[in-house]
Amino acid sequence: MITIISGTNRPNSKTELVADVYNSILSSKQVHHKYLKLTQVPVSFLHERMYAERLGGFKGIQDNYITPADKFIIVSPEYNGSIPGFLKLFIDACEVKPGFHNKKACLTGVSSGRAGNLRGMDHLTNIMAHIKVTTFINKLPISSIGDLINDAGVLNSSVIELIEQQIDGFLAF
Repeated sequence: MITIISGTNRPNSKTELVADVYNSILSSKQVHHKYLKLTQVPVSFLHERMYAERLGGFKGIQDNYITPADKFIIVSPEYNGSIPGFLKLFIDACEVKPGFHNKKACLTGVSSGRAGNLRGMDHLTNIMAHIKVTTFINKLPISSIGDLINDAGVLNSSVIELIEQQIDGFLAF
């Protein structure tokens, strides 16, 4: 099973729009997957005992989306040259061994700038390696995201094609 993670807790983000495309493509290919938007994660999981006690619905999210997954597609925006702190905190709060060890990840970066969150994907690759997740080599940097979405909120077809190619490679990975 694949879990798509929209890597920001910012509502109605462009990252979520990109993650929605992954969800649609996997659905059209009839690939068993789940889609976790970090906007679904209750902020109540953040407390001084969060590494020992997974409260506020967090355990259910971990048990439903993280532990049963074999693979992850993580779509992450660029926040200050890296990934959002909320995404890092989410990963840190999960039980690492059952949640991540010996699994695979596919990374996509989203930015309003010109680098497509390359640095953030590098940071996330290092985090994944530390928690024993193998990262798919074909990372997709999506730059100037604002220019790639039309007035109807639809992503440019050439980007959708690149996402589909990335997914095909990741499914074979």
